[in-house]
Amino acid sequence: IVHFVMNLHTLSRTFYLTRHGQSEYNLLGKIGGDSGLTPAGTEYARRLAQFAKEQITITAETGEVRPCRLWTSTLRRTKETAQFIDHSKIEFTLDNGERGDWIQLRRQERRNLDELYAGICDGMTYKEIEQVYPEEFEARQADKLAYRYPRGK
Repeated sequence: IVHFVMNLHTLSRTFYLTRHGQSEYNLLGKIGGDSGLTPAGTEYARRLAQFAKEQITITAETGEVRPCRLWTSTLRRTKETAQFIDHSKIEFTLDNGERGDWIQLRRQERRNLDELYAGICDGMTYKEIEQVYPEEFEARQADKLAYRYPRGK
């Protein structure tokens, strides 16, 4: 994300970050995978779309619609979280003064936003990891920021 931010524009920009709605794997306590959303996750997606419409795409000071981007990972749960966000076409003025059309919050999937792959532990709960791979469980507990799952990234 830092790479994107550092290579955009010199003008001030606001970024909104959110996690995906609750996934089926979240509910089961599993890590990784590519599961869809639970009903609670779908409700979160609906509320996120409403927030985007009312808060993100409108300039607070003027009430004018502003062009906005939407980036998701390539994972199912993130795409489903974005499914209710409106993608209407707006007309706007570019930074250089030219006018143009813009597809509001058109989803752009970016693989580098995917979560880290859990390798051989993908789809397991932490309890299962502790039982099947106790050394790996301990290594992760000791240094969560630097730890990498075997065959993971």
